[in-house]
Amino acid sequence: MGISGTKDVCLVALTARADKRMLRSIRKFLCGTAKSLGIPKDDIIRLRLLIKEVCRYVIEQSFDPGDDGQFHMALWRRADVVELVVEDRGLPVLFDENAPLDRSQAPLLALRAFADEVKFHNLGKHGKRLEFGYRLDAETIEQIFAKEEPSALLEVTGHEHVTLRLMDHTNIIDVSRCIYRTYGLSYYRDYLYYPSKISALLEHGRLESCIAVTDSGLIAGHLAILYEGPDAKVCETAMAVVDPRFRGRRLFEKMKVMARQQAINRGLYGLYSDAVTVHPYSQMSNLALGARETGVMLAYLPDRMLFKSISDSETLSRQSNILFFLHALPIPPADVYVPEHHAAIIQEIYSRLNIARTYTRPGDDIFETVRGQKTQFNLQHKLETGLVFMLIRHYGSDVLLVVHNHLRDLRQTSGVACIYLDLPLRHPLTAVICKGMESFGFFFCGVLIEYDQGDVLRLQYMNNIKVNVADIKVASDFGRRLLDYVLKQQELVTHNAI
Repeated sequence: MGISGTKDVCLVALTARADKRMLRSIRKFLCGTAKSLGIPKDDIIRLRLLIKEVCRYVIEQSFDPGDDGQFHMALWRRADVVELVVEDRGLPVLFDENAPLDRSQAPLLALRAFADEVKFHNLGKHGKRLEFGYRLDAETIEQIFAKEEPSALLEVTGHEHVTLRLMDHTNIIDVSRCIYRTYGLSYYRDYLYYPSKISALLEHGRLESCIAVTDSGLIAGHLAILYEGPDAKVCETAMAVVDPRFRGRRLFEKMKVMARQQAINRGLYGLYSDAVTVHPYSQMSNLALGARETGVMLAYLPDRMLFKSISDSETLSRQSNILFFLHALPIPPADVYVPEHHAAIIQEIYSRLNIARTYTRPGDDIFETVRGQKTQFNLQHKLETGLVFMLIRHYGSDVLLVVHNHLRDLRQTSGVACIYLDLPLRHPLTAVICKGMESFGFFFCGVLIEYDQGDVLRLQYMNNIKVNVADIKVASDFGRRLLDYVLKQQELVTHNAI
């Protein structure tokens, strides 16, 4: 719960009996503490409903009537998010907050209505943890604009002198302005339209931003560096924005060089990012800096995103992205267990990155090594973008059943467009289990370098989403071959899926 080394704050924690008679006291204690620590009144109302339904769900699903069990709850403040966390060692359950609602599933309605983000952590013999996060209400950049006098808006030509530096709290509103001028209201990371939410991410150590600033204080460009935690070996660069009036000055490349230096300063191996395919410009900039393609995520972005001042840039279908990796510090050699049928493309990805990997074959007794063990995994729903990410942390003998059951339920979930499955390449079972996942309809996406205790193989599943291949623009020959490979794999597994 929370990430050591960041400014996440545990507001309150408690242990309670699994007894519905305790609900009123639990809710009163948690909400009272949250209110005294500055959580706004409107958010307290939302929190009260969420606590009630989460407690009911855990008590009913994890414990039989009359069980003398207990569960643990905590409230965390994580940047602009309040997170309700609950852990228990009760009955194993197939977590399914998106199941079709009937009378028995009615308590789940509030979980959908009041949580912006849902995560499930299977902890094996240590039980399970559910995390429900919602973003605090905040003033939007549109509301801020509406209160300003017209004279507050700077007139610029795009020829002004620009300085690169890290963002501080004095620049946050102007960063939101830059997003607004570049994308209007179509950018999919909607918290960028809330200056106070950017401030919270900055304060809690989850975000650094490289910005290009004119002498008059205008933000001409922005590139975020996102950190997962102190043990992460890589960071993500995202939210690359250049004010349309300043295009053609290579600001993106300069900010990315600065971000790479920040990664080096933090002792990281590199930076991963995803580049849009509605136009080739960000791909070309990544390639010019030495970044290389490692995968293609089909239909990754929501169905409407507009880049101002770039012709033919409006897309009305979900947009695909290309994964890139850029070196920072040298990456140590490692063994990887690669599925034989994907070996050629994966070896080419590693070769283009000049990363030393030894391709090792699994032993004949690989299934014996996980017999009797339970699969441990993280499940993350990004409800606003229709994405689900499932990361296998530890293989158990039940891994195929676990993935199959979650996929079955997610397929019936309204709003879920794409499901991503990450398999650890450090584990020999990945080399043989991949085909089992593909029999469910997952297909090759790519490789993420040092993503989670080592490299991972990412597979993807399209949930009744049609990919408009004609809209995908690719900047390199290898990028085109990688796209063709991904599309071919999609065709194969779609034909053979059970």
